[in-house]
Amino acid sequence: MVLKIFLFPFIAINAVKKSDSASWKIEHQCPQCGAPVTLEETDHLLACGYCRVRLWLYTRGLFSYCFVPRSPPMEKIWFIPYWRFKGLAFSCNQEQVRHRFVDTTLCGVNFPPLPRSLGFRPQALSLKPAGSFAGSLIDGAFARPSVIPSAIRDRFLPKGHPRPSASQNRRESHQAFIGEALSLVHTPVYEKNGKVWDALLNRPLDHSSSLQVKELLFPERTPPPLTFLPVLCPQCGWDLEGSSRSVAMVCRNCQSAWCLSQGNMKWIPFGVPSQWNGDQELLPFWQLKFQFAGIELNTLEDLHRLANTSTSRQNSTLLFWIPAFKLPPRLFLQAARRATLSSFMEFRKEDLPPVTIHSATLALEEAAQCVKILLASLAVPRRRFMERMDSFSAKLEEATLSFVPFSPKAHEFVQPHLPLSVPRRALYWKRFI
Repeated sequence: MVLKIFLFPFIAINAVKKSDSASWKIEHQCPQCGAPVTLEETDHLLACGYCRVRLWLYTRGLFSYCFVPRSPPMEKIWFIPYWRFKGLAFSCNQEQVRHRFVDTTLCGVNFPPLPRSLGFRPQALSLKPAGSFAGSLIDGAFARPSVIPSAIRDRFLPKGHPRPSASQNRRESHQAFIGEALSLVHTPVYEKNGKVWDALLNRPLDHSSSLQVKELLFPERTPPPLTFLPVLCPQCGWDLEGSSRSVAMVCRNCQSAWCLSQGNMKWIPFGVPSQWNGDQELLPFWQLKFQFAGIELNTLEDLHRLANTSTSRQNSTLLFWIPAFKLPPRLFLQAARRATLSSFMEFRKEDLPPVTIHSATLALEEAAQCVKILLASLAVPRRRFMERMDSFSAKLEEATLSFVPFSPKAHEFVQPHLPLSVPRRALYWKRFI
C-alpha cells in the first residue's frame, strides 16, 4: 500500500518535468514603471524586478491571451479563440472513482481550415494579455467563441444553457474539476488573395483555397482588461506573505488572512494548531462545514458509518479537510480522505507561529466542489451510495483556512496524527496546475 502512495507522484511528476522548459510564458508590462515582466500561466501575482511593486492579477471574466505577429500584414487580422482547459478531473460511477490530469486546447469557432487545437504553439511562443493588446496599432479584431464544448458548458455556464442529454442505456457518472484553469487563447489569421493565412507563419492554411472573405466575418468581442491590485493588507497596509501562485495570503503584522474575490480583498478566517514544534512547517488545508439535504451527514460518526469504519469521537461536528495546495489527483484525494476521517488535533485562532508557511494555491470554491467525489470514494458499498447521489445536495456553511503542521524529512513532509506523508516532489505539481 505504501508503494502505491509514493510511486504515483514520482512517476507523474517526472513526466511533467520534461516539459518544464516549455511551460507557457505570458509577457506582461508593469503598470507602474512599464518594465517587461514575464510570468508563467499559473502565476497570479506580478512582481516587477525594477520598481519592486507586487500586484495581484484579476479580470472580470476569463483570462484572455493572444499571439502577436512580429511582422503584421497590411490586411485586417482576426484573432481566433481557442478554449484552454487545465486541471484535475474526477469522475465516479458505481464501480470506482477515476481521476486524471487534463491539459487541452480546442478551437472555439466552426471554421474547417483552422486546426482543432493549438498543439505545441503555446509552449514555443510567448503570449500577451488580449485585454492590453486590444486597440493597438495593429488592425485586428477578436472573434467571439461560437463553439462551446459540453464539458465547459456544463461546468462554467449558467443553468439556462441547454445540456447534452444523457444516454438512456448508461448512467452518467458524477464529475468534478478541481483546480481548473479556463482561459481563451487567440491566434491571428488574415485573408489574402482568396485564401486564409496564418499571421504567425505568413503562409496559407491548408484547404483554404476556395474560401471567400465573407467567411471570415466572425462576431467580434472585446477582451476584458486586467485589473492590478496591490498585495498589501487592507487592514494595516503591511505586505502580504505568499508566492506568485497563491490564492490566499497572510499578514503577520495584524494576524489576518486574505483572498481575492470579485476584484476585492476578502478577509477569511484561519486557524493554527494548539501544539506545534519549532522545526515543523505548516501546510494549508480548507476546513469546510456543509449542510446536507437528502442524506444524514451531520456528525463525524455519520461519516464513519457511511465509510463502514469506527471512531471514538461521538457527536462531533463533521468537518471536511481539503488540501489548499495542488497535488497529483490520487494523492490529493487520499490526503482529503485521511484528514477528514481522522480525529484531528485542535485548531484555534491565534498568532501565526514563526515557521515556514506553504502557500495556498487551491481556491475555496475549487475545494468545495470535490465533496461528493470525496464521499463517493469513502462510501461502502459504493453502488448503493451512487444510486442516491443525485438526490442529495451540499451547501457550504463555514470555511476556515487551517495550517496543519508537518515535520520535514529528507524526501517528504510527515503528519503523524493522520497519518499522512506528502512527498516533496508532489508539491512540485503546483507549478503546472
